[in-house]
This record gives sequence, C-alpha cells and structure tokens, in this order.
Amino acid sequence: MLLAGCSSGGADAPKTETDGGTKVGQTEVKPDSSNTQDNAVVEKTAKSNEANTGEVITNSNNDALKDLPEFKVLADTIDLGVYHGMIETDNQGTRIILFGNEQNHKEYKSIFVKNDNRLKIIKLENDGLIYNKILK
Repeated sequence: MLLAGCSSGGADAPKTETDGGTKVGQTEVKPDSSNTQDNAVVEKTAKSNEANTGEVITNSNNDALKDLPEFKVLADTIDLGVYHGMIETDNQGTRIILFGNEQNHKEYKSIFVKNDNRLKIIKLENDGLIYNKILK
C-alpha cells in the first residue's frame, strides 16, 4: 500500500539522505514482509488462470478458432493473418479471446456471451467497441 500526502516542505517533512545531501519531502519505500504474502496470492491466481485458459493460437494455428460460433465475424473483423488469438477465458458463460501481433502486443479483444449468443469486439487502442451484436 502506498500513501501520499501534500506537504509545504517544512521542517516536519520526512527527509531522506542522498549522495549530495538531504532532500526534503521524499521518502524511500522499502518492501516489507507483509507484501510477500500478497505477492504469493497474485502468483497463485496467475498460475490458476493459466491452467484454466492460456491456450495460445498462433497465426498458423488460427484454424483452431474455426470451430467457434463467432469465428466468421472474427475473421471478417480482425485480420487473422496478422493477429493471433489467445483464449483468456472460456467458461460456461463467456469466452474472451485476446488478439495480438507477432510482438504479442494485444490489439483486439473479443467477448462472446454464450447464453445470449452476443459477440463484442473491442479494439484496445483508441477505437473501443467496434462490434456488438447477437449472432444468429
């Protein structure tokens, strides 16, 4: 946790020693042992998410997407020759696929709501929602 506050820089402000003298109003934050437990929880969560999904579909293997009901719209909207899909989540209710380029920079995100057959496609940089319809 990081707390910050405003100060007039007076004599009561925390001081930190530096090579060239004392700087007023700056405090060095060192990790304490309580963060270790938080980090372990984050790492455990990340590993369990990888176990549930993490299926990377490369450019040459975007064919694996062809079996999905949303594939035609994805192929019409996203250049699957340039972007590869990685299934982030696929559970009873939704399937989320992230599409990235060769440098693994994520450009698109698709969200398929299975109960409603609704597909949303989001361009992550600037454009936002570019498709939001119920598939028939």
